Amino acid sequence: MRIQVAPEMLAVASTQGSALASTLATLQAALAGLAADAGGAGDPGASAAITACVEDWSATLGALSHSVSAMGTNLAGAAGAYSLTDSSAMGGG
Repeated sequence: MRIQVAPEMLAVASTQGSALASTLATLQAALAGLAADAGGAGDPGASAAITACVEDWSATLGALSHSVSAMGTNLAGAAGAYSLTDSSAMGGG
């Protein structure tokens, strides 16, 4: 069985993953402001529901950002490892 890997594509995916993780973290931070404004709903029940929803979304975005960031780190590591293997163990390609 032959395995072919394009390290440059792994590097591109790593960069894109890091950018996505950053965007998700930005969205998570923006939600913090919404939770602070939930009291403006005028009804304690509605305020509590909005706060709970925002907190759930914020936690989800935080976890997703962390996972995507870790994936980007892993892809970068894989790209480096495959590049090293290609250049040393496989005679350059």
